[in-house]
Amino acid sequence: MTHPVPSRLTLLVTMALLLLVAGTTLAKDDGPLWLRHPAVSPDGQTVAFDFHGDLFTVPASGGVATRVTVHDAHDRQPMWSPDGKHLAFASDRFGNWDVFVVPAAGGPVQRLTYHSGADTPCSFTPDGKNVLFTATRLDVAKHAEFPHYRALPELYSVPVAGGRPTQVLTVPAMEAVYDSKQQRLLYSENTSLEDEMRKHNVSAFARDIWLWDVKTGNFRRVASFAGGEFTPVWDVDETGFYYLNEKSGDFNVWHMPLDGSGQAR
Repeated sequence: MTHPVPSRLTLLVTMALLLLVAGTTLAKDDGPLWLRHPAVSPDGQTVAFDFHGDLFTVPASGGVATRVTVHDAHDRQPMWSPDGKHLAFASDRFGNWDVFVVPAAGGPVQRLTYHSGADTPCSFTPDGKNVLFTATRLDVAKHAEFPHYRALPELYSVPVAGGRPTQVLTVPAMEAVYDSKQQRLLYSENTSLEDEMRKHNVSAFARDIWLWDVKTGNFRRVASFAGGEFTPVWDVDETGFYYLNEKSGDFNVWHMPLDGSGQAR
């Protein structure tokens, strides 16, 4: 049985082509490179991405890209708020990567984190009041047995209105995203210093997708293909999720039910 892919995920599949079309408006050369970290708005109408150190948005149907940030530093990895009005992103404006928020239409930029380490945004919480991000700040003592424990991050949450971050998980939960009720968290684990962009990685350190139950505190591995698995996205009714893996030979979008009723398709 196949699963219909909602429009938001269809856009993810066609993203590269759309960005190449829009990219012709960004530079005079005929082939702009490094259009990176595409993110689709909640209504599926707009794509945000970073290019040459700034953030841009472009209609999902194609067209002229609009610059959202203008700064000498590097801005990257935009994440949409649930209402589609703001973008969270990482920037090295103060020497290291911090988390910032900016109106999606452009405007004043608000800094959310002030740590000396590198902070990388994952997603907004469902109510739009906080941003999840990964950072290497305060690990649990037992992780000291791993010789490079300082290099693996933890998961934090910071209020969009400003305030102190709080630690959500001590495990290195990458690309973390809550369900709509904020009771379950999907994430891609990171257990080593392997390059996440390494192709056809089937080592013991290849990433898997995990599910954390907020109420019980239980963790469950929900996708364990021999190769790497990335970018979990909840499906429409939140009974399963979409993600990327190389099971078909290259990275493609797959679906996995959470009730154990079947394998990834």
